[in-house]
Amino acid sequence: MSLDTLPTCPLGLTAEILSGWRDGDLSPDRMQRIESHLAACATCQQRLAGFQRIADGLQRMSQKAPDLQSGDAWPPRAVVALDGS
Repeated sequence: MSLDTLPTCPLGLTAEILSGWRDGDLSPDRMQRIESHLAACATCQQRLAGFQRIADGLQRMSQKAPDLQSGDAWPPRAVVALDGS
């Protein structure tokens, strides 16, 4: 089930609000109310799990990105071609 096809939250919490909660960008009072709500709302739990999967995937991608400034990132054939040797 994609994040767009999840049922509506009974409180009407949107993906934007949940993202703000996840990032700690809401007022302390609102953070606490949403925290309490999350314990019982399967829709919000699923949406947050989807956010986590996306964050995990982005983290893995950033860990695999080569450092193109370093000669270590280039295969030997590419280095030879670039050097003209």
